[in-house]
Amino acid sequence: MKKYRAPLALFLFVFCHATAMEKVCYLNRMPRDILDYIAIFLTCNDETDEQFIARIRLEYEEKKREREEKQKVINERGYYTEGRTRPCIRACNIDQTKLIFCSTDMKIFELHDYLDRDKKGVARSYSYQEKSEWLDIDCIALSSKGQLVALYFYKKFSGEKKGRFMLEIIKIDTQKQERNGVLILQKRRELPCDFIELIDGIAFNKQDNKLVAYNSDKDFVPTIFSLKNIDQNKTQVIAPTNKLQEYFRDKLVCQKYIEGRK
Repeated sequence: MKKYRAPLALFLFVFCHATAMEKVCYLNRMPRDILDYIAIFLTCNDETDEQFIARIRLEYEEKKREREEKQKVINERGYYTEGRTRPCIRACNIDQTKLIFCSTDMKIFELHDYLDRDKKGVARSYSYQEKSEWLDIDCIALSSKGQLVALYFYKKFSGEKKGRFMLEIIKIDTQKQERNGVLILQKRRELPCDFIELIDGIAFNKQDNKLVAYNSDKDFVPTIFSLKNIDQNKTQVIAPTNKLQEYFRDKLVCQKYIEGRK
């Protein structure tokens, strides 16, 4: 089914573009069950919430084992050799073709594009050129397409003695140059996280429309954030939709209301 996904998506794009020029959307004339069936091909590789949580649980258990091993060394020696220096914060996307790298000590914030995943050859690096406000980053995550970055960090505000922890989603873009390129931060959005005691692990789902946060020092109780822009001040009207319409809305492919023939 996977090999038919790209041709079908191309067909739908050409189909919608052609019908849009005629100001007629023929998808509305199709039965709704056919539209749902088309959406199955487009979303067959999407990650369910259950699969998402199962994947993140493995990361949680790995972090917990690492902390337990460090504690054993501390109990035996009385100290841990890497405790004096803060490690660099980094994260890969799901298929490990891109890597976000951050070092607050060296003031480095970079995105690496891998040319070859197996050889770990970096095709191009993109660096953030401006002054960074992230003085104390606890964890970072990179979306599957490498267009979104999530940061959990401690920020101090001017005029205040104490700061607070913040969870931000940043839309990024890149600008190529002769050698290394420039990393551009386009849009920033803060997610409410005051109800979570501490966060040391964050990750995007495969579709990049949800973010999970957890604390590996506690029992595994993940919090899932929806990244869809919803105006909380407006009453949300649930309109009848089909699966293809929901897919187009998430991907911002088609702005028309595709209801489908009853």
